[in-house]
Amino acid sequence: MRSGKEILLSDMEFRLLDELFRKRNQIVPTSDLIYALWNTVPTACRANLANLIYRLRNHLGDRSLIVSVHGVGYMLRVSQDYLERIVNQMVTMVVA
Repeated sequence: MRSGKEILLSDMEFRLLDELFRKRNQIVPTSDLIYALWNTVPTACRANLANLIYRLRNHLGDRSLIVSVHGVGYMLRVSQDYLERIVNQMVTMVVA
């Protein structure tokens, strides 16, 4: 949800967000993300991953949520406060 509106993600965008969320606030190596998404050799898909990260950042609206760690990977940076707000918004949607 972004500013109270539902976000529509492609299958790959959702899988990437899921992978980053499960390891939130930890650096996830690029090679691990590529393997999780494409089950292939990491160097073959680096440009595809960068494009997917770009699109996901645009969907989320807050580009600072996904941090690039040069030469290592990416990290979804979220505070406990942020997570609680998101959960509360989701609960409100379900109840309404």
